[in-house]
Amino acid sequence: MAMVPSASRAASDILIAPSGATANFSTGSGNQTSSSGTGGVWQNWYVNIGGATDGITNYDISFDTTTIPPTGATAGSMLQKQGWNGAFSGSEITFACIDGNFWGGATFDASQYATVEMDFKYDTTSTMTPATSGNVEIHVDNHLSGGGSDGISLTNLANNGVTAGLFDGAWHHVSVPIPSSIAPAAQCKGPGFKIFHNSAVSGTFNYWIANIKLAARVAAIPAPTISLDKAKPGLRMFADVTPNYNRQDLRTDTSAPGSKNIDWIGHPGATYSWTVVDFPGAGTPNFQIALALTPDAPQSMTYADPDWSATNVLWLQIQGNNDGSVRSSLAWKTNQQAGNSQYYSASLGQLYQNFNTPTAIGTWSLSFPNNTSVTLTAPGGLSTNVALPAAMFLVPYTDISCALMSGMNNNDSLVGKSATISSFNITGVANPVSENLTDGGLSTPFLTLQSQNYGGNPTPVNQTFVQGSDAYWLHWTLPDNNYFLVEKPNLTTIPYWLDYAPGTSFQNGAGKWVLVSSANLPNPSSAYFAMQQRTNSQMQVLLPWETPAPNTPTGKTGTQPAGSVSLSGNSTVDVTIRAVDANWNLIPSSDSVGIASNDPNSNVPTAIPLVGGVATFSGINVLGFGSTGTFTISVTNLNKAYLPVGTSSPVIVVP
Repeated sequence: MAMVPSASRAASDILIAPSGATANFSTGSGNQTSSSGTGGVWQNWYVNIGGATDGITNYDISFDTTTIPPTGATAGSMLQKQGWNGAFSGSEITFACIDGNFWGGATFDASQYATVEMDFKYDTTSTMTPATSGNVEIHVDNHLSGGGSDGISLTNLANNGVTAGLFDGAWHHVSVPIPSSIAPAAQCKGPGFKIFHNSAVSGTFNYWIANIKLAARVAAIPAPTISLDKAKPGLRMFADVTPNYNRQDLRTDTSAPGSKNIDWIGHPGATYSWTVVDFPGAGTPNFQIALALTPDAPQSMTYADPDWSATNVLWLQIQGNNDGSVRSSLAWKTNQQAGNSQYYSASLGQLYQNFNTPTAIGTWSLSFPNNTSVTLTAPGGLSTNVALPAAMFLVPYTDISCALMSGMNNNDSLVGKSATISSFNITGVANPVSENLTDGGLSTPFLTLQSQNYGGNPTPVNQTFVQGSDAYWLHWTLPDNNYFLVEKPNLTTIPYWLDYAPGTSFQNGAGKWVLVSSANLPNPSSAYFAMQQRTNSQMQVLLPWETPAPNTPTGKTGTQPAGSVSLSGNSTVDVTIRAVDANWNLIPSSDSVGIASNDPNSNVPTAIPLVGGVATFSGINVLGFGSTGTFTISVTNLNKAYLPVGTSSPVIVVP
């Protein structure tokens, strides 16, 4: 299937122009004079080259209500005047800021704009002639990006050479390209205008500027690409959004009966274990799953991060290395709320660091042979032992209220990655937990899912239970505007693609995901999926006895029952309107639509908006007939007048 890219502006156009004759523009001369009004702020910046006074005899910015360009800024233009005495060389720069603050405030990324456009008019009474090389250099300011006060030069308009025609005293529209590679560009304030003069040159150089526009760059948006992965049963926890500490949790619900008494104190042999079936591989360092054990009160789970917000925690981290192996660390903190510095103190909270194992895939366990020692066993049987210090038990761990298994990206570049856990068990305690996470939910009453980003109820969309009956994950890149997930059982016998309806997609990182169960495959032995681009190209009118039938010649099925619409029965007809593509597939839309009938005596309803591409004229908006005969109902998209009028099947109205 051909994926046709669409076009989009990288940013919005920015217009910098005086917009009213009553604008209060100030004038003056001297270093950093500004002139502000409803069209932005114009800020001058002097650069002394030849001497302390740099030869400037006159500088003035003013709003001129009498000199008006042919289009656009009908209220006037900005007049800039410069004069030099010939004693020193130097330059003067004026910036047209996009907001009211030259030194801070709003900025723009110049690389997102294709051109600086403006209307330019030279004052022919100026005494700087072509022989004295009078010119104005167009810049983009970048002083906030550390690029210097001169800005980034784009082009030079001189009153001699190839641009001399701009200096005839008439208005000219000038368009100056901005290279996409411009740098530094991220913190620009506005276009700039620089005048340079030699030490032997004296005179004046005056000009008007109006209708300055930064025209946004138009770029092709790539079509989404689609991928298919085998589904692995278990709880899949997606690190789908920033910031990098956003957590996805499986934890004990401290408000539920039985949620306590899962601690190891007084229970020799107590073990917390879990099985990892999927984990990011090589090239994804620092992605993390962790276990936090805390005796703190329920409020420590407010932000799904007891490892940070709780006051007392025993914390196990398992993080990926760049080569695909993993490292684990065990640490603790006591009496430190909303902090974690103790974890990283060799003399205080660290028990061990960087216990390296080849893989995260397999079963992990944290077991306690007695109250004050612990053993970590990694997949493959590798293990390490450590004693728990007496200082850790300044707060009793005899009433654990939270055992939390969490995952997080730990690195903004890893947004979109995930880990899958197939089981979570706590054994040898007063209230054991035995969770098989492959059967579609949680069986332990006091276990729940929680995420920092989504909250605990309903189930966070970035945590999904994958069952054995699930076959694949379909995922595709964004943006996907006007693209639809479609399927075919084969590529030979069916000429059109069908909407893939089962399942609900959700966004994860820079893409969308949907889980495909085996029961929803269009063909047990083969299936084809694609992203199909569709646009609203026509309107469909459905009568009460008709149902949609996309990818058929008429796009609908159904026949009017005989005598169903009669004049004597004061019959009315509910009408459903759909925004559709060329093959009658529904296109989401919020446009407004109006309907009419060629029965001159019918009751024409008022226009109503589409919701998700559908509108139904019923109830007070119902279409009533006032004549016998055969009539049709037509629909017009009031927002897209270029679309053809949609026409219904004939309606037969009997006496």
